[in-house]
Formats: sequence, structure tokens, C-alpha cells
Amino acid sequence: MNIEYTPSFHEAMDNTLSCGQKFYTHKILSTTINTLKKYRDLLKANPLLGSTEPLLNNLSIEYRSLVIYKHIKLIYFIYEDVLYFADIWDTRQSEDSLRERIN
Repeated sequence: MNIEYTPSFHEAMDNTLSCGQKFYTHKILSTTINTLKKYRDLLKANPLLGSTEPLLNNLSIEYRSLVIYKHIKLIYFIYEDVLYFADIWDTRQSEDSLRERIN
């Protein structure tokens, strides 16, 4: 299975890294990135590993999610044998923020 990254995922990663530099140590950011790489490889082999994301269940696409580091969720979907990383979401944010970003 191929993995691709949506523009919103790239934007979320940029925001996460730029905000993270202000509030977290280099070690935490490095751990988050390495964990993301680990889950990328796991999802490539097991795309249904994450559960259906309940905050996005009313959309036409079935979004799935995995908590990859404490309060950071990886949001993804599968379409025609391609797994798309759609967003990185800090679960401490408002649930509406996720819906707005995905829509």
C-alpha cells in the first residue's frame, strides 16, 4: 500500500513543528517525528490498525485515527489502495477545530 500526504497534513506538520519549537524540547519533537515514521511503516502493512475517528463519522470519507504520542492523533483515510495522511491533531484542541480543518 502506498502512503501519500495531503496538503492539510503538510500544513499541520509545519504548524506542529513551529509551535513545538517554542514549547517543547528538541528531544520531544524528535520522538514525535520518529514515532510518526514508525506508525507510517505499521500502517503501510496494516492500514486498518487505527479506529474509525468518531469526530468525523458524518463525512463521506471514512477517516481513521491513531494516537501516536500522548495527545497527538494521526488522522488518515484509505482511498483506492492508497493511505492518505490527512492531519496531525492535538487532542487538547477543540473538537470543532478538527472538523473545520478536515472539511
